[in-house]
Amino acid sequence: DGAACPALEQSQPCNTHACPVDCEVGGWGEWSACAAQSAEQTRDRSVVTAPAHGGLPCPSLSEARATECPVACEASAWSDWSDCDSPC
Repeated sequence: DGAACPALEQSQPCNTHACPVDCEVGGWGEWSACAAQSAEQTRDRSVVTAPAHGGLPCPSLSEARATECPVACEASAWSDWSDCDSPC
């Protein structure tokens, strides 16, 4: 009988550290309504996956834009009639 072969394969653990997880964010929400005396609207989004283990950080979760918000017209009451400027 011949001698048994030694192990023909070896293994060792690798990549045992936690892998980086990049931030993931959801889609943008709707633009906010125009606020009184403001020419700006904002919208937000939320974090779906938080960054971990050195992954990429999250981008901005809110943004604003300048806009021309409609302004309701406010008129005062009519003044008295002026004197007639047409001769008789």
